Parts: sequence; structure tokens; C-alpha cells
Amino acid sequence: MSIARRKNKSIELAPKIKLGAAAVAGAAACAVPHSARASVIYNSVDLPVNSSQTSQEIDLDGDGTNDFDVEYATISPVNTETNLKVDAEDTNEVALDGTTNVEGTPNAAIFSSGASIGSSLPGGDTYGSGEFGEVNLYSPPQTTYDNDTETGSGNFTVAAGAQFIGVEFTAGGNTSGTPNYGYIEFETTNQSSTSSLAGEVLAYAYETQPGVSITAGAVPEPSSLALLAMGAVGLLRYRGRRTPLNSEKP
Repeated sequence: MSIARRKNKSIELAPKIKLGAAAVAGAAACAVPHSARASVIYNSVDLPVNSSQTSQEIDLDGDGTNDFDVEYATISPVNTETNLKVDAEDTNEVALDGTTNVEGTPNAAIFSSGASIGSSLPGGDTYGSGEFGEVNLYSPPQTTYDNDTETGSGNFTVAAGAQFIGVEFTAGGNTSGTPNYGYIEFETTNQSSTSSLAGEVLAYAYETQPGVSITAGAVPEPSSLALLAMGAVGLLRYRGRRTPLNSEKP
């Protein structure tokens, strides 16, 4: 092969070599641990809560330990009344808005999509466990055993649709002493009567970095591996459009 043709081949190879180097550099960047970066762990679920399925366990971080329970339960002492509530396990807590239900138990605060859930809460909202860790979600007007109508209270009505419950807890492996923040997406699906009161847990998520706020409704960004795979596909398509070097005649 002549020196001139070798130079031409070198010139043609140059952009491909540069592109390959960029891909390798991108792969190396994606391989760098992201332990210092905030990230959201998200689970989309379909967990009904009603008289037949009275409790749904929420393991936010997937470590095998239950963090919260969303429950269908009777309101004592009148066992003909029912309620939907979230039970915070151990030292975990739920964001409360300062109002109370018919029992005097604090109501869970409402967070709409896009709201920030973290150490600073809006208005007079605070974190707490409520009575025995049980915090009321919604209690519609109910009829007691003596036919006296009680006015229900609570924030999660059918008309409101899906809304978010703010929570704080200690994720598995977190030894910092600072809690993780998360949300439970919940919807009341039926409040027509005591016997048919029902709701559904639609999703839950948490922020892996202690002390970092989470946005209600936030889902994870595409993973680095997914981005790398997309880049690899793009590289293959690019190469496919180029004329192969071995197609040149000697």
C-alpha cells in the first residue's frame, strides 16, 4: 500500500477513533459510583385497602422490614364505624397538618404532585406518629349504633383523587442519624357508606440520601446503564451509515 493511501486511511480513521474514545470516556463516567448523588427509589403498586383487605404493608426501602401500614380499621369504641389510616412503625413518622379526626387522632397532611417533602414542611405541618403510631387518612360521615350521625373529618376524599402522604424514616444502612424522606401515593376509592369505605395505595418512593427532600410524585431518572446502552445503539447506527474501511479496493 502506498504512503499516500496509508495517510488517507489514517485521516478516515481519525473521527472514528475519536468517537470510540468518547464512548469509552462516557462509559467510564457512568461507571463512577453515584453514592454522593441524591436518587429516588420508586415502586408503582396496586394495593387495595378495604373491609376484605384490611392492611397493606409498605416496605419503602425494600430491606425486608415493614416501615408503614395503610389500614382499614374500626374506630373505637363504636365498632360500627370505620377508618382508613397509616400506621408508622418504630420511630418512623408521618407529616401531620394539625387537624384531627372524629377520634381526636391527627390527620395526615395532603401533598399535591410537585410539592416538597423534607425537614421543612409547609404551614403548621409537623411530623408525628399520632395515637399509637396511627394517623387518620379519611373518615367520612358515619352513622353510629344509635343512629346519630357523626361528621367525619380528614383530607383524603374520593373527589380529591390521588394525593401524597409525606413520611420520614431511616432507610436500611443509614447510620447518619438523619432521616430519609419519602411519600406514599394514596387514593380513597369509595366513601359511600361505612361498609364500603375503601382506598388504594398507588405508589411509594423515598430519597436515598439522608436529609434530602423528595418531590411528591417524583420518579427515578434514567439509570446510567440505560443511558450508556442508548449511546451504544447510537454508535452502532452511526457506524452503520459509514462506509466500511475494508470495502475500499487495494
